[in-house]
Amino acid sequence: MHDRHVQWDYVTADRLLTDKACWLYCAYLVVSAASTDSALYDGHDAKGKKIKDFKSANVTGHEFKPALPLFCRQGLFVDVGANVSGIFVQYCLAESGQKPPHGIHPEDLAEVAAQA
Repeated sequence: MHDRHVQWDYVTADRLLTDKACWLYCAYLVVSAASTDSALYDGHDAKGKKIKDFKSANVTGHEFKPALPLFCRQGLFVDVGANVSGIFVQYCLAESGQKPPHGIHPEDLAEVAAQA
């Protein structure tokens, strides 16, 4: 797998983590108050394909950890909503021209989001 190249970031404001293809391993929402709304996108901004929608009516953190890494073709954008301390994200850049040999393919994003 890509374990030796896994990167992490703790995002506290809307940010493009990478504009390159990458593998998303997991994300954890750290909530500071009730009523939150944050999201992860395959793309350069919030107009990309939504991977995960974090919503919470109470002060509870949320984990997104797909069974296999999620392949993001267009990059990885994190939208940090109100009442969120931050979102911890683990990801790995894909090698140039690499196609996903395993993991979850982009066309499966809707199914993954529905299961989370």
